[in-house]
Amino acid sequence: MSYLPKAQEQMNGDLLLPETTKLFLHRVVHDLQASLAASGQSGGQDGVALTALQGALGPCLEPLPTVREVLDLPDPEVERRGRNLLRVSLPR
Repeated sequence: MSYLPKAQEQMNGDLLLPETTKLFLHRVVHDLQASLAASGQSGGQDGVALTALQGALGPCLEPLPTVREVLDLPDPEVERRGRNLLRVSLPR
């Protein structure tokens, strides 16, 4: 096992999974889901195999945080309301 900086690893049981691998797995599963949905075979054998893959990958497929969550940015609607309130309450 290689030693990676703490920011680049994710603990998954005893398995240290680099973030790049996690992103790659997310992309593979997402592309497979889109491909199955487009072909209409999501309920067939391929759909079952994809579900098994997702189960095997388990916690390493936790939802990735959005940029807004990582940077702790406010919700766009809340931000818009706040700006509108500032426009009304502050004279120009």
